[in-house]
Amino acid sequence: MTGFGSAHHEGALVKVEIELKSLNGKFMDLTFKMHKLAQPYEVDFRNLISQRLKRGKVQMNLNIVGMDPSVAKRNINKALFMVYKNELEQLADEAGIKKGDLLKVIMELPDVVETQEGEPDDALRQEFMDALGMAVDKLVAYREHEGALMATELEQYALNIARHMALIDANKQVRIDYMRKRLKDIQDKYLTNDQKDGNRLEQEMVFYLERFDITEELVRLDGHINYFIRELKGEGSGKKLGFIAQEMGREINTIGSKANDSQIQHQVVQMKDDLEKIKEQVLNIL
Repeated sequence: MTGFGSAHHEGALVKVEIELKSLNGKFMDLTFKMHKLAQPYEVDFRNLISQRLKRGKVQMNLNIVGMDPSVAKRNINKALFMVYKNELEQLADEAGIKKGDLLKVIMELPDVVETQEGEPDDALRQEFMDALGMAVDKLVAYREHEGALMATELEQYALNIARHMALIDANKQVRIDYMRKRLKDIQDKYLTNDQKDGNRLEQEMVFYLERFDITEELVRLDGHINYFIRELKGEGSGKKLGFIAQEMGREINTIGSKANDSQIQHQVVQMKDDLEKIKEQVLNIL
């Protein structure tokens, strides 16, 4: 949801410069910094931005760089002018300063010269909205470009997990054979020939092999990975991708807990690392 868009629009009434900046956020959070002339149209700005950008922390800067004289009507706040004049003349007398430049100083003080605020004007509103629409288009294009790069990155993380999973699956039989041999060695070490029971040994082997079997977890994890990639290439939302990532995490954790094998644990650590990268990135997807 990070993005930037700017626009320079020259209409019949005003020349407008707009900048839009967006950062990641779960909700729509809008802040405005704009010319007084544009303030009556803030609700319109909010509606347009919310409809197009959905969510995120968005800041809009609107600056007017030129306007038609009919729009730029100004007047002097006479009461405020006289307050400044009296105070400055008194200070000038006390400090022994000439009063010749006071007029220029007063005219540059805040709110002495004001823009007349009238009723919202449809033509003026449309010019502001045209400028904002151009800026939003550029920000959306920026987001789409960033989104395409992110999708490629996420797919690679998912494929990395699939690669580690394939290595685990390829060594699955070696692990089972090792566990069979270990149980047989334990029996040979601690039991006499008279105490040995072949049927009991097989039962114990079945019990332990079922307890540490990870076939179902690998099958489910493979399904989650394929589902994640399909949604990533389709129209999957960030929340949906996040839910799939959670399911992937459950299977990876179960594989790790049942592993009882250092090589599998190493692969699990690598899968968790890639999964954390996925979880961080999907938060940026609408």
